[in-house]
Amino acid sequence: MILDKDKLFEQGYLTFNLQDLDEELFDDIQSQFSDNYLKKRINKLRFDATIITKSLPSNFKELVEKNFNLGDISIDINTHTSTLTKVRINVRGEYEELIKFDDYLKEYPWINDGQKWFHGALDMYDDSTRERLISDLYDGTVKTLYKDYIKNDEDYSTWPYNGKHKSITQGTDVTMYLKDNYITPHEDGYDEGRLCVMLIYLNEDYKEGYGGEIIVNHDLKVEPKEGNIVILDFLHNNIEHEVLKVENENFERFALIKFFYE
Repeated sequence: MILDKDKLFEQGYLTFNLQDLDEELFDDIQSQFSDNYLKKRINKLRFDATIITKSLPSNFKELVEKNFNLGDISIDINTHTSTLTKVRINVRGEYEELIKFDDYLKEYPWINDGQKWFHGALDMYDDSTRERLISDLYDGTVKTLYKDYIKNDEDYSTWPYNGKHKSITQGTDVTMYLKDNYITPHEDGYDEGRLCVMLIYLNEDYKEGYGGEIIVNHDLKVEPKEGNIVILDFLHNNIEHEVLKVENENFERFALIKFFYE
């Protein structure tokens, strides 16, 4: 049984490949969500690190604003101790400009001490074909598993939509990890009404050794290969997880992610 609700609630996670659940849907998503399509949705970069105090230039934000065509530049600096400072960088921009900024960050030695990833909203409002596919995906997985706990039916409206309600696909993000990108071990924490988070990996070119696997509950390793799905339960659990560093220079690790609420 692939969609085992009892197993999900007991261990806090569920993982399977979409091809084993719905081969036709797997094939359709594989054909419609190419790397080039997903790249066009990437418009944000985030970097978090604890670095040596004063290793970040005092005019860092001014340098970024002057040399890069980016919007919504947010640089939060919080001195943690006399020797260490916590830094969080969030920027928005076109994909090519984000890559240029990423290359610039690599000039600083502390870039290797922090977690970094790219992301953007999966906006499909003018793309009925792709929106229907993701609607079918969520309807056949999360909505099936949590049907007894959904309170706001309007947020779970599936294709075709009547234009009056929210779509079940709203809130879906695309994430992209490049060489040396990773996420440290963490729990997502309590958020009132949150049921779960679901990830589906879209990497047809993934090979063993490329990195970017997700580690769940310290022991389960899930490769980011095409069609692999991970669901983390928040109704009864709050499982620690992390993303291992991408090791291959040419590997672009793509995933769709959405948090679901009651």
